[in-house]
Amino acid sequence: MSESAFSHEELLRDAKFKPEDIAEIHQRRRDNNRLGFAYQLAFVRLTNRLPAQQPLEILDELLTYVAVQLDIPGPAIAEYQQRRQTIVEHGGAVVDYLGLRSFGEGEIQADIYGRFREVP
Repeated sequence: MSESAFSHEELLRDAKFKPEDIAEIHQRRRDNNRLGFAYQLAFVRLTNRLPAQQPLEILDELLTYVAVQLDIPGPAIAEYQQRRQTIVEHGGAVVDYLGLRSFGEGEIQADIYGRFREVP
């Protein structure tokens, strides 16, 4: 068995769904879409990035935790993985739901400059 990618505390802190998350998840039709959307939501909260999309980057431990919370069998993700368009749309919806935005070129340069200034 491989070492866990996330601690139990990290999963509880970042990947446990609140009632408002469940309401957002349930706006999706069919279990496979709910599971896929919820998985992407939890993935972003844990890693601060979207999962790779082709093929969909699956972290087994996270998928299991998400599936248990939703009472949806984990293998339902297989059908979701076949729908690249849905994966992309859900990624955008997750970003919107969380109020995230992409860094622009100026912000990236400012971040890099700031990090170098902090180095003693």
